[in-house]
Amino acid sequence: MQHTKVKSATVAGLLGIFLGQFGAHSWYLGKKKQGIAHVCLFAVAMIILIIGMVMAVSATTSPYSYYRAATSGTANAAVILCLLGWFIMFGNAIWALVEAIILFVQGDAGLAAKGYAVATPYNPAAQSVAGTQAQPTAPTQVAPQPKQPMNPATKKKIILGVAIGVAALVAIIIICVVIAIVSHVDYGEAYRQAKDLKDDVAELYTAYDCERVVSNVNSDWTSESNYNKYIEACKDDTAGIDDKIAELEKTAGVRKDSAVKTAFDKFKKEYAAVVPNSEELNSKLELYKTWHSYVVAVDDLSASDTDAEIQSAANILINSGNDTFKTYGEGWLEKTMEYVRAYRAYQNSSYSDSNRTQLRDDMYSKQTAQRTWVSENKPDITELAPLNFSDTTKMYNAYRDFYELLTATYEEHYNSGSGDCSELRDVVYCS
Repeated sequence: MQHTKVKSATVAGLLGIFLGQFGAHSWYLGKKKQGIAHVCLFAVAMIILIIGMVMAVSATTSPYSYYRAATSGTANAAVILCLLGWFIMFGNAIWALVEAIILFVQGDAGLAAKGYAVATPYNPAAQSVAGTQAQPTAPTQVAPQPKQPMNPATKKKIILGVAIGVAALVAIIIICVVIAIVSHVDYGEAYRQAKDLKDDVAELYTAYDCERVVSNVNSDWTSESNYNKYIEACKDDTAGIDDKIAELEKTAGVRKDSAVKTAFDKFKKEYAAVVPNSEELNSKLELYKTWHSYVVAVDDLSASDTDAEIQSAANILINSGNDTFKTYGEGWLEKTMEYVRAYRAYQNSSYSDSNRTQLRDDMYSKQTAQRTWVSENKPDITELAPLNFSDTTKMYNAYRDFYELLTATYEEHYNSGSGDCSELRDVVYCS
């Protein structure tokens, strides 16, 4: 194809460098399809970037309490769209840059070889004739030959080298952007979860249900129904706290900030000293419930009760599933029945019986043996299944220190679109 208008490789190259996103160099050289392709790529990249930025803004301004899951997904999608938009824009720029470099390398001679009209300067050439009687001749004008195009192999190497270098630069930029996004610490999520956990910790600190479970386990004055209420209330006070602590530990604000992590670990240690994990706690509370039921049942017994009633009290421990309780229950039943039988034999004897004194002595002996055995073998439930709810002050103070540090840190790195805290003249106040 022959072009009539004079073109310059230098002008086309500069247009490719500075306005390559819009395909200015392609339009200049009459390559409409390439020009349209550049414009379309730039338009698509801008549309994707605008959509990503709008989604990012909506994710930060949505009320967190209602759109927590939605905003998290929207924010992730916004990051992906922005990265995609920048990638397309960089790709379009690389394409234009490579084309510009080719134009500079080939020069006007390359354009001329493709049928473009170029402004080529002419160089005068002098011709002389050798001989003994050489006569001077007038110089003649010779049309210069167009510059030979670059060797295709060399051109490919240059293009490949430039493409690899630019691609490496773009890859480094993208990696830096991704690292910046990944390393960014979102304290908001940690603050919101810590704020939710704060009420549970405060309730555990001020409520005395768990402490009553321990202090009243051997009290026959506490009815079984009231004691079971303490058990259930203690379960309610501690329910879900383990899960909330585990989720809070996963947040970036705790994981990536060493000072916050140290304060959190201190609280976690103090909490574990007071409250076992939920499975262990429920298992121990069941043992406490079983033991208190036995204590109340034994308190209501007397030597005049039936064998079935005494057996029923012993079965509370024998059928508990705990080996210590079972062994003690069986031993208690044996010693108690020996005393009860001796008691009944004495009570059933008449004053005229010659062995009445011996029966009385045997009854007292069996009674003493039963009491001695109980005092020596009675398990201590607080040692068998220790629970330490008497002092929650250290646990509460450790959480208060952690929460105050996290709150202060969030105030310094506050996301103003979250609506978590109050702002006054660029000063953030979080509760």
